[in-house]
Amino acid sequence: MQIGASYMIQFQLVMGCGREPSPHIDTQVRLEFSTNHGLTWHLVKDACLPGMPSCSEFTAPSVYHPSEFSDWRRITLPLPYKTWSSATRFRWIQSYYQEQDEWALDDIYIGQQCPQMCHGHGWCDHGHCRSVTHTHTADTLMSLKPDLLMLRSPNALLFL
Repeated sequence: MQIGASYMIQFQLVMGCGREPSPHIDTQVRLEFSTNHGLTWHLVKDACLPGMPSCSEFTAPSVYHPSEFSDWRRITLPLPYKTWSSATRFRWIQSYYQEQDEWALDDIYIGQQCPQMCHGHGWCDHGHCRSVTHTHTADTLMSLKPDLLMLRSPNALLFL
């Protein structure tokens, strides 16, 4: 998909769906991108920690842990320059998992940023903020634009 200046990604994530994650394995979900047709994948947002000289601010990477997402949470990220291309792909991937390590996405938006990123409230929809009040159920998995190609495997979601 075409990604350029002032683009963002916004989605909701829940992990575990009411179950405890597998003990002794890292069941995190990573948001990654590729600009070379999936040959290599990189985190959308890298960690920027104290002591790293190239960091202008301290930030966490686009890696999501079950302990933080036992309930639905919205994530909004501006897409950095490294993601810009005419053929960017995104994927959410979980490297290690067992049956109880379920996760789900909803309200996925990839496109132009909304003014002031909706001030941290509401959802961006084609550059306009909208208020959303709906309840998620166990049956909710994701809502996608019909023209967005998605491939699914047991541990990953890939958007082309």
